[in-house]
Amino acid sequence: MKKIRLLLIGLVLLTGCATAPTDPIALKEYQEVNDPMEPFNRSMQAFNDVFEKIIWRPLDTGYRFIVPEFLRNMIASALSNLSEPLTVVNDVLQGNFSDAGHNLARFGINTTAGIVGLFDVADGWGYEYKGNSFGTTLGVWGVGEGPYLVLPIVGSADIRGVAGLAVDFVADPVYYVPPLSKTNLWEQLGIAGVEMLAEYDVEGREYIDDNRAGSVDYYSNQRHAYRQAQRKAIAEAKGKSTSEVLKPYRFDVKE
Repeated sequence: MKKIRLLLIGLVLLTGCATAPTDPIALKEYQEVNDPMEPFNRSMQAFNDVFEKIIWRPLDTGYRFIVPEFLRNMIASALSNLSEPLTVVNDVLQGNFSDAGHNLARFGINTTAGIVGLFDVADGWGYEYKGNSFGTTLGVWGVGEGPYLVLPIVGSADIRGVAGLAVDFVADPVYYVPPLSKTNLWEQLGIAGVEMLAEYDVEGREYIDDNRAGSVDYYSNQRHAYRQAQRKAIAEAKGKSTSEVLKPYRFDVKE
């Protein structure tokens, strides 16, 4: 998944930016949403919506038809376990040594008792999954989020998140473990595709459909939801109350 993200980042550099309004009230709102590339972003979201419906969903349906559920769970668990050391590194970089110990224990349990991560034994033992990323680490360090972006296929992002994805990609242990470390680019893209399929679930698809059908402006709602999720992750990493960083927003829904 990270491979695809990194390869598509360059496309963003080819796009233009929206012109800032001159009206003071409109300018304040413009600066608040921090979305100078909104025309491109809306077009890219429209493309992603079509891609998801006509390509990704059939692939997902086929994957679920061919691969039994127990095997899908094992694949998802193993790939997640391989990336657990990177989570621990980000915990340490953020100064969250408690989470680092938690995730290190989780990795040890699943690598041994879970048979190299094929089974998530640790979750049943009280060591639930706690994800992390270098994008969150940058936020903890005080790096601003930057303009909002919608990347091809991947979806919502921002400048800080893109930088974090690049570092996560380079440091991802998945591509340093034999035999994955000896695969070529196309094979790695295939592995990334399997990662994405493992993360994609029917419940999530239904959630997307419900929000898309019920929103007056699905794009604005998605942009705000992404920003809130990033701020929440950073606040939690800092040990702060999320109420200190989450901004009120009225989601426009159809009557």
